[in-house]
Amino acid sequence: MRSSAFLLRTFLLLLLLAADAALILLLHVYRGTTVITPSAIDTPGIRSDSASFASSANSTDWYKLEIKKLTQVVQTASPKEALAVLRTDMNADGRVLRLCHALAHEIGHAAYEKTNSFTGSLLFENDICGSGYLHGVVETHFAKVGNIEQTMRIICKPGDASCFHGVGHGLMFFLDNNVVQSIKLCQTYAEPFQKIQCAEGVYMENYNTDFKAHPSEYLKAEDPFYPCADQPELLKPVCYFYAPRFYLRIHTDAFEDALKWCDGAEEKYRDACAKGVGSATMKFTIKDPALVERVCSSHTPDMEPYCIDGMSSYYLVNFASLSKTRALCKELQPEHYARCMKTVTGGERFFGE
Repeated sequence: MRSSAFLLRTFLLLLLLAADAALILLLHVYRGTTVITPSAIDTPGIRSDSASFASSANSTDWYKLEIKKLTQVVQTASPKEALAVLRTDMNADGRVLRLCHALAHEIGHAAYEKTNSFTGSLLFENDICGSGYLHGVVETHFAKVGNIEQTMRIICKPGDASCFHGVGHGLMFFLDNNVVQSIKLCQTYAEPFQKIQCAEGVYMENYNTDFKAHPSEYLKAEDPFYPCADQPELLKPVCYFYAPRFYLRIHTDAFEDALKWCDGAEEKYRDACAKGVGSATMKFTIKDPALVERVCSSHTPDMEPYCIDGMSSYYLVNFASLSKTRALCKELQPEHYARCMKTVTGGERFFGE
């Protein structure tokens, strides 16, 4: 039996691990009350470094050393300086770039331990790496919160997208990856927006789950879209956005194939799938935007703009930089520039410079 303290801490950790998606969802396109979101693709001649990423992630020595270095900077200098070091390391090391959210989370933990103050830690808040620093601070602060069910009802401010997303992750943990029951609870929220953000956390958790430590009955290798067809109409775009992540877990580096696979989604939701493919491809090959662009152009013209949406929104959220994303847009082919710049315009309300 897991202790209540362990369950509570784990729930709160999951609540705050919105990772890439917590801020990406803020940039998604609404059609009525339905969210359209971004993810990943490959064919001979187009290979990503996701295989080497998996290898480096499994070798944890460098990761432990990076955490030690960053937390020491917090202790001897400041959280602001540690975040600056992280940004420098991201530019120099692809492993750090891909795991920067988790590393920023560790800086947040260390900042709270140093200041012993929630508000004091927030003085150093930085949106870099999907607001990982903030997530780390809040996770540490909320480690002593009481009843989980009460917490689920009161933890989120009505408009806090990241928080509702995190609730979805937490529900999946406590309900042993039961998608049906988790979605039912998400739907108890009053506003469609809140239901959608909560569902984002559920589907993200399902498609990214650890097969051994936290298996899910709601995954089928023979049908990677499952269980999207069975989901409430309001939430289907979210499900189809995350489904490519599972496809790419069982078809390593098959980026272009993933985009073609989106043809098999329900017709209304193929754009959500294509956007998901673009986002995940950018995640795995963020230092090679030209490769992502080639992937987005590899299939039908109707999917191409949504794939570009996905790649540009992931880039913006990862670097939390409008100027850096504008520079990316200028590097793209002329026919993709305007679509990329829509992401920049949409992000102006969230990322100030």
